[in-house]
Amino acid sequence: MRIALFSDVHGNLEALTRVLDHIRQRKTDRVFCLGDIAGYGPDLNGCIRALQSTPQLTCLKGNHDAALLGDDNCYSQMNEYAQRAIEIQKTSAGPKEPAFLEKLELLYQWDAMAFAHASYRSPLTEYLMSPSKIKENLEMLEGDVCFGGHTHHPLTYSWSPDDKETIHVPDGEGHVQNEERFVYRLPAKGKHWINVGSVGQPRDGDWRTCLVYFDVEKREVEFVRLSYDVAATQKKLRSAGFPEFLAQRLLEGR
Repeated sequence: MRIALFSDVHGNLEALTRVLDHIRQRKTDRVFCLGDIAGYGPDLNGCIRALQSTPQLTCLKGNHDAALLGDDNCYSQMNEYAQRAIEIQKTSAGPKEPAFLEKLELLYQWDAMAFAHASYRSPLTEYLMSPSKIKENLEMLEGDVCFGGHTHHPLTYSWSPDDKETIHVPDGEGHVQNEERFVYRLPAKGKHWINVGSVGQPRDGDWRTCLVYFDVEKREVEFVRLSYDVAATQKKLRSAGFPEFLAQRLLEGR
């Protein structure tokens, strides 16, 4: 069984379209979107419609989705650029789009796998930026694999029964146009955290959109980086009045 996973779309329809087209070309049994459809980008409505038409999709809620729906805690933790983007999206959202976001779950569990936007113990807001925090979450995990996003930094972290830690970072630096793949096999024993990176706003120094395929039987994690039409997204951001910083950072991957 192979599943496809991605996160942090952030209203970037050009990047999302590239990801969904790639998934359609691969044989996958299920598709998971790990939240943050809203925030930062110019095409919230288009992204929601694209997700609604994706077969076998399970979609979770992220902190930007919650902020758009009126969650003051999530909104107050955002910087001025993120807050400005949410305000613009509130005025442009159609009548049906917020209803789609309202129905999204915070945490999903399937067999020995868990899925969340930010972390297992705090699905909306916790940033897992250090091995110690990841390990704390895995200690709570009932299964053995948890997938998330939120940090916009893709990686795999494995914690073995003898307390050994293994970290893999798919470092492509954006040099390859079109497509680049990074494949890692999880250790047979232990617990594992897989951050699937970001579709619409990567921040690991690689501007290309990111998605993950996971082969359940082989325990194989495949990160895929895909180039997309960044200039088109930047043009839309500027036309809609988003902060210039949000347009510039797309091509920097920061």
